[in-house]
This record gives sequence, C-alpha cells and structure tokens, in this order.
Amino acid sequence: MSELVHLHTWIDRAVPIESDAVSRQRYRRDDDGASYDPEGLPGLRLGWVAVAGLAITLAGLLWWVRWNSRHLFHVDVDVPCPAPLEPVLDMEAAWRACSDAEQHLLLQIAAERIANPHQRDLTLGLLRRGLLTLCPELRPVTPEWEAFLLDKTREEEAGKRMRAAERVTGSLTIWRRRVHPAGPVTSTT
Repeated sequence: MSELVHLHTWIDRAVPIESDAVSRQRYRRDDDGASYDPEGLPGLRLGWVAVAGLAITLAGLLWWVRWNSRHLFHVDVDVPCPAPLEPVLDMEAAWRACSDAEQHLLLQIAAERIANPHQRDLTLGLLRRGLLTLCPELRPVTPEWEAFLLDKTREEEAGKRMRAAERVTGSLTIWRRRVHPAGPVTSTT
C-alpha cells in the first residue's frame, strides 16, 4: 500500500496542479481533519442530479435495446425454420405476386440482410408467406430464392425502382434543412 502512496506522490509532483484555487481545495482539510465531501447520497460522492441522470440514461438504453430487438431482429416473432428448405417453386410468379413495396423490401433484405424497421408489417407478411426466414437471421428462405432476388437487383428496371424508393423527397429530414459549410446539402443520385 505504501508503494501506491509513493507512486501517487511522485505523479502528483510530476504533474502539478497549476491553479492555486484548485490546489487549495484539493489539499484543504476541515478543522476536524475530515476532507470535503459533497452533498448527495450518504457514503457516495454522487449528487441527486447524477443519480437521476444515470437512471434516465439506463432507462433510455433499455428502451433502445428493446426497440432494436423487436424491430430489427424480430425476437418477438416465432417463425419455425423450414426443415428441408423447400425451394420457392415458381420464383417469377412469387415475385409478380408481391406488391412494389414488398418487392423493394425483398431486394433490400437480399442485398443487406436487414429490413427497414418501419416496414415491420410487410416483413411479417413475407415471413408468413414463406418468402423470408429468420433462421439464423432475416434472409430469403432459400439460396436459390436469394440468388433470384440478387439477380433482380442487377436488372435495370428493378434497380431504378429500388433507388427511387430510397430517395427522400421533400424536406422531411432535418439533414436536408441544414446548411453545410460548403453550401446547402443536396441529394446525389
């Protein structure tokens, strides 16, 4: 323990406190020999504001984890893994049976393995129809179906529709209303 005290003393002398006020406060002892202890929780040097801030931070973290678990990773959805990974029989018919929004979501999942959390209802519908699976992650149900979807992303028409669906129109976002130091922020497509 004395080595630790000597190390502290050596560091304290090597890196002195330049402010006289801070130095006096640090080394000041009360008349009874006790050091200064701020008001707050008994036995801890934490004020009530710090405890409240910590509680709010933890509550926000728990909310964020729960939201991500449900909306990004779909932990609340119980979809059994397809045992033999049955192929989608007529891929072109299954593709044409999907709406434009479902097609865009399928392309996004095939390319990025993640779905827009605001498209949760579409994702659940595609899971129920057997076009997607959660085993082990959100992905197309078979490798053949995934290859079909990836081929669709390379097609010119589907690629244009996908880019158009991802383009933000209007001034709905804060980023589009801010001015960048180099000038106004504009979309690059």
